[in-house]
Amino acid sequence: MLYELKDRKLLEFVANPISNIEYIYAEEKNTSLQAKILYRLPPLRKFISERDKRIIFENLYGSYLNEAKRSIEDLKAIPTNFLNQNFIENILERFTSFFRIGLLLDESCDPEGFDENLAAMYLRVNLLTKLEYHCNRIAESFDLAEDYFYSIASNEKLWISFFLSEVYLLLRKNILSLSFKGNEIIFKSSKKFESRVKGYWISEVLESSSNISDMKAYHDISAFLGKNSAIPKEIAEASIDYVLDKVFSINSKYVTRGIGVNKKYLFLREVIFFSLVLECCSLLGKNSKDRRFFIESSNITNESLLFIDQQLSAASDARIGSKGGFVYKASDSIYKRGSLGFKYGLRKFAGILLGVKQKQLKGRDFKGELGDFFEVDYVLNYLKELDYFGFTPFGGFKSGNKAEIKGYDVDIVLHDSKNDIFYFIQVKYRFSALPTYLSEQFQLFNEESFKKGYLKQLLTLKENFNHQSIRGQLFSRGLGGAKAENSHFILLHNLPFLNFYEHKGVHFYEWNLLRNILQDGKIHWRKDDEFGEVSTSDELQLHKPDKIIDSYLSNSVNGKDLQKQFELFKRSKCVFSFGAKNVQCQML
Repeated sequence: MLYELKDRKLLEFVANPISNIEYIYAEEKNTSLQAKILYRLPPLRKFISERDKRIIFENLYGSYLNEAKRSIEDLKAIPTNFLNQNFIENILERFTSFFRIGLLLDESCDPEGFDENLAAMYLRVNLLTKLEYHCNRIAESFDLAEDYFYSIASNEKLWISFFLSEVYLLLRKNILSLSFKGNEIIFKSSKKFESRVKGYWISEVLESSSNISDMKAYHDISAFLGKNSAIPKEIAEASIDYVLDKVFSINSKYVTRGIGVNKKYLFLREVIFFSLVLECCSLLGKNSKDRRFFIESSNITNESLLFIDQQLSAASDARIGSKGGFVYKASDSIYKRGSLGFKYGLRKFAGILLGVKQKQLKGRDFKGELGDFFEVDYVLNYLKELDYFGFTPFGGFKSGNKAEIKGYDVDIVLHDSKNDIFYFIQVKYRFSALPTYLSEQFQLFNEESFKKGYLKQLLTLKENFNHQSIRGQLFSRGLGGAKAENSHFILLHNLPFLNFYEHKGVHFYEWNLLRNILQDGKIHWRKDDEFGEVSTSDELQLHKPDKIIDSYLSNSVNGKDLQKQFELFKRSKCVFSFGAKNVQCQML
């Protein structure tokens, strides 16, 4: 993705196109006389200019949105049971009556190497993913409970309107290109994006694989919970540590004493336990838990349970856009899991609870304190243990008030002694909700507080690297060997959607991926009850993301399957009707 964007009104439109229809008509735009003539003759529409094609689409889309707005009145609540397979199949049948994903197979496709079973599973998974994603967007935009899911999935014009809002954003960013072919509208990847598509895809796949791996771990805990009336302290603590690492990017092994005894940190661990139990119940097909279980548990205090209980929404107020989207009270004594995914939902839920707890306990903001710990202590201490891979970390430095060059700041300098490469790393930590929707991702990337890390700090250092004052800083810290030609710049974060991203020579990596790359591209695998890890390559370098991606695609565990899936991804097209037009859109 190419996330740089200055038009905030466009992001508001993408977030909710129905409520912001006026954006489409904000500028008075008229097609040329030539375009009007060509458009009347379907075989000649392919000759319309890029400018005129977009204006024609905007006019068609605006009219479609007005029709979709009227269809909101048709939405109604229908009892929902996502644990019932027949219910899922019924929704999918309604949905695929107007939206499908297909594969474009041409002469370049090897029929002998084509795996029909893999293709069928791939298409089904992506259909369900698209369905849930945009239904959640609509439910959140109009503050609807999960019982509206079936009705949303059946509302063709409303669902397509939201799907097209993201297509329109990608069109405006020149990530997708638009063409007319007779009565068909075709969106396909632009040349601008094709060079980055592999990095975008592998980052999505790695995050999905990580989530699947997590779910297998949670299934193990669920199996234990299904056979036992309580979770022993030892198992609970190990499970909490696992979630703390995978969801919040904090390894408890490196937690400082100051953090470890902090009441808000101990409360966070109790919130994780509470949430994990409900997640496990959901995986067992029960989706709820009696309050008595937590009262009798030694893993959460009655004080914390009461605090959580007081913050929960009732079932009637549970909405995907509120705290009730993750956990809510089905009754005075029953807690129930909402429809939000575990990783996203837990971060949002914990952020809300800690915000209230902060007002109660006073003192320093814990989320900020945890961020400082991640940025200053944790990552540096973790990297110190990778010396046997040839890496030596140094503490960072920044410009002083009287510095000749102002505004640069790095948290860590990592020396790759084998290749004599220096990585200047700025660390950014985000505690609360992950930006899930495309508009949210664009918005975060363009926030001034986020841009500060790479535009104002890393880029200032990069662009003034040979200035004598900065050279002096480097020599005083034993980094005199760092020169422009062997130095590279990294933004390290805990946002999976920005893996393998690059902007003006700054490379973006999420922490869980980066630490595996530094350990020879380590991959964790699991098959049934067996698990282990393998290395992909001992020659990976952070400033060469294409080689890292290729090493993951050729790994010995699932490299061949990944290559097949990537080929399927490139050939996948979303197909649907748009008024009197048919649309074919590259799947992203």
